[in-house]
Amino acid sequence: MKNFKILPVLLLLLGFMSCKKDKSQHKDLNTVVKIFAGNLNSFFLKADGTLWATGANNFGQLGDGTTTNVTKAKKIMDNVEMVSAGAEHTLIVKNDKTLWTTGNNTFDQLGDGTTITAKTPQQIMADVGLLPQGLTIH
Repeated sequence: MKNFKILPVLLLLLGFMSCKKDKSQHKDLNTVVKIFAGNLNSFFLKADGTLWATGANNFGQLGDGTTTNVTKAKKIMDNVEMVSAGAEHTLIVKNDKTLWTTGNNTFDQLGDGTTITAKTPQQIMADVGLLPQGLTIH
C-alpha cells in the first residue's frame, strides 16, 4: 500500500521533468503558474494559458482524446484559467468563462445530461463565475 501513496508524487515529478524549457519560447511563457493534482494524475497550467497533463487516463480524464496513461506531460488545451481534477474526471474553466468537462461520466458527474464518458473536453456551461481563491460559500 505504501507504494500507492508515493505514486502521485512521482507522477508530479515526472510531469515537471517533462516540461523542459523550449529555447524558442520566451522564458516567462514556459513558466508553470498553477498545479492541479487528481487522484493519479497531474495538471500544469503555464503562464501562456496552456494546460498540460500527465498520469492516469483510463477514462479520458486527461482530455487528450485517448484512454492511454501519459508518462510525459502533454498539451491538452489553450486559454485555461482553472482546473479541478477528480479521480476519474476533470473540470476546466477557460479564460472566456466557459466550463469544460472530460472523463468518466457513469453518474453524470460531467454535468452534460448523459452518462457517456468523454475522452476530450466538452463544453457544458458559459459565463461561469469563479470565486477569488480562498473564498467559500456556506
